[in-house]
Amino acid sequence: MIREKDPYGRALGALRTRLRSGVFAPGAPLPIAELARDLDLSPTPVREALARLAGEGLVEDRRGRGYFNWRLDVIDLVELVELHGVHVATAVRGAMARGRPARQEETGARDLLVGFGAEAFVAASEAVFAGIARSGGSHALAVSQGQVAGRLAVARRLEPEFLAGAAEELQQLERFCETGAWADVARAADRYHLARKDHAALIVAGLRDGVLSH
Repeated sequence: MIREKDPYGRALGALRTRLRSGVFAPGAPLPIAELARDLDLSPTPVREALARLAGEGLVEDRRGRGYFNWRLDVIDLVELVELHGVHVATAVRGAMARGRPARQEETGARDLLVGFGAEAFVAASEAVFAGIARSGGSHALAVSQGQVAGRLAVARRLEPEFLAGAAEELQQLERFCETGAWADVARAADRYHLARKDHAALIVAGLRDGVLSH
């Protein structure tokens, strides 16, 4: 029998992908033994991967009860969007103070939206806002924004279903970032987050009904 070189890495990658793509229902338990059988791994790397994902805020660690996928009702989604908006607004203020445009390799929405699909849309969303967060000059802020973005990934897969012009919205944000038009970024980001709060009920209903584009 050949021992797998990196069972932890495989468990981490597989679980992260499943969480982001909506395989697990909101609030669902994540039983270690069952996941280990499904992934054809021993329980140890699965347990270690879940602990890592809990540390990143992507799963909930209920001490003594195990790991769970985060619940996502309308209030949860609105609060996550608002928190993301706070991160972005703080980063924009930092970028204004520094007077620097976002580096193109930190965004890349136009490239990511080629062959448009759910994965490309989520990747583009994360890249654009990661670029904004990094441009704010605070590593801690960028890390925190990334964690919130991870929680939002599954909901973002449904945004093109319910928000007209969502792809063009990201492309516009990227253009503003690249030119250092941070006042425009701030206004566009405000509109972005407001639209997602307004559509939170539709997105959550879509998640519950399994309307995910893979």
